[in-house]
Amino acid sequence: MPKPSAKPKAAKPKKIKLVAKNVRPLKAAIDAWVQASEKTDCDALNLEGAPVWAENALAEMTKVVLPGKRLPTQGECDAEFIGELIGRQNAFAKLLGGEIPMSAEMQADLENLIKRDEAQPKTPKIAARKKLLAKDFLNMIDANDQAIPTLMAAMLASSHEDALKFQKGLLRGMNLVAEELDAGKIFQRHTKIFWVLGTQWRLFSECRSVADVYYDLCEKIGFKEVGSLKTFEERIARKIGMKFRGRGRPKGT
Repeated sequence: MPKPSAKPKAAKPKKIKLVAKNVRPLKAAIDAWVQASEKTDCDALNLEGAPVWAENALAEMTKVVLPGKRLPTQGECDAEFIGELIGRQNAFAKLLGGEIPMSAEMQADLENLIKRDEAQPKTPKIAARKKLLAKDFLNMIDANDQAIPTLMAAMLASSHEDALKFQKGLLRGMNLVAEELDAGKIFQRHTKIFWVLGTQWRLFSECRSVADVYYDLCEKIGFKEVGSLKTFEERIARKIGMKFRGRGRPKGT
């Protein structure tokens, strides 16, 4: 009688390996940085109850602060990568704080956001939320500023080579050019679309199909910005795992 075949082993989760001469002080510095950054009081992007595709869309958007224009999900992470990551975050905060001049396109986008915000009803709940958002933003900036000398000390405790790599990455990250952040120029042309889908997921989650989302998005930001339906389905919806249970006929067909 044939023996039952063994159950296939579950795939091991992919991990990022930290590469350094002395990993222990570096891990401790990174853990302290993460813990300080996560001390927030509110759900800044209103993601409570959001579908997975909305979170994935915002994850794509976060490439703006990552070195190498990618989201690290596996492989190796060295001192230079960490230095560039924290350097870019530092520069991005300075850009939003006015210390680094914005490009014309980014300034226009920011002004449009401010206008839309001013048009919202003035309620105590919205005012309290804005206060928490401002507090959280400052907390993350402080955490980042404190992490730079702490990480530098950890790199020196690791090795001279790691310290040099960290400084190299840090300087490259801090030399952020404002034009890198313009919509349509950030790593791929769809970054602005990911931002709209992720931050306004409640509106789009009411759609019955991916095609419905496409037509609503075109009405919102323009067909030229979004592109063809086929491009949207293959380059955006599929990438973030956008799916809907409802089946009805999409509008516009």
